[in-house]
Amino acid sequence: MVLAAIFTSGCHQAKTNSPPARQDSAATSPVSPDDAKISAMTADQFARSFFEACGREDWEQVARFWPPGAPLDDRFKKALAGLKVISIGKPFKKDSYGGMFVPYEIQFKNGEAKKFNLAVRQDNPDHRWYFDGGL
Repeated sequence: MVLAAIFTSGCHQAKTNSPPARQDSAATSPVSPDDAKISAMTADQFARSFFEACGREDWEQVARFWPPGAPLDDRFKKALAGLKVISIGKPFKKDSYGGMFVPYEIQFKNGEAKKFNLAVRQDNPDHRWYFDGGL
């Protein structure tokens, strides 16, 4: 499946407790209102907001959820565009992973449904949530 190939090369860092590296100017900038809003979310609120932004094809908003330095390219956009959230479950921690896993079920534009766990993390200096894998 194309999605598996795209997303397995993504961002997931389950074997490390280190935060994603900030490669943009935001690493030394004051916290923006968007950053504060994202930081204040719960893991399940973050997951829902992330998926809903993908469904709306609001790539500017999705980029705010995307880890700094990781490409949000056309392959991701094409795969995630128009998806619908079916359900978001209760977040949980596992092993030594520094983030949370959020169970989800989504339906892609082509009608295919997927159930899995979205990896999200907030263990960075800004305590800001970022997508980390699980698509």
